[in-house]
Formats: sequence, structure tokens, C-alpha cells
Amino acid sequence: MVLIHPDVLDHKMRFLKGFIPAVREDTWFGTVSEFGTWWSARDRVELDVFPENNFLILRLKVPTEIQGLTLIIPDGYRYAPPQPDRGGIRQSGNRILIDEASGDLNLRLVVQ
Repeated sequence: MVLIHPDVLDHKMRFLKGFIPAVREDTWFGTVSEFGTWWSARDRVELDVFPENNFLILRLKVPTEIQGLTLIIPDGYRYAPPQPDRGGIRQSGNRILIDEASGDLNLRLVVQ
């Protein structure tokens, strides 16, 4: 979140005009109300982890639809998408990024 007080705009606006293009690709922009709605949905997500064969299963219960959910997983694990892959879930480093989730969702992790 960026908060700029309007007491001195010159250098603050220069910063903002350079900052936004630099982070636009990896950043969400929205209103405080939209952020509150997202956080409320995020707060209701339940996560359980349990072993199954050679996998760790992440079981999520998502009662309110949410977009842009990120899970941080332990080093040494990778997301194993189902076959066929439905898309919308990907791994970047130790983060699993979920474009959109609702209801029950099971994710499999394997040791790298």
C-alpha cells in the first residue's frame, strides 16, 4: 500500500510516477473496500496438510470465492498439478499462486 500525504507533492509524485510502472506487472491495484473484501475472504480460508503416499496434500476449504490467493510452501517441495491440468494454479519459487478458488480444493506437493 502506498500512502502519499498531499503536503509536498513534487518529489512524492515523481516517486509514484516511477514506482507504478516498475511494479505494475506484479501488483494488484484496487480500492480499500476491494482490499477489505479480499482479506475477509482470505481470513475464512482453512488449510490442512496431510501425507498421502509420496505426496503432501494441501486441503483448502474456501467458503467465499477469492482471487489471487498465495500459499508459501516449505523449501524442497513442488506443486504437482493434476492430469489434465486445469490451469490457474502455478508455482513460483516457494509460493503457490492460485488465480481463483472456491469450495474444496486439494493440492499435491512432491519432494523435489
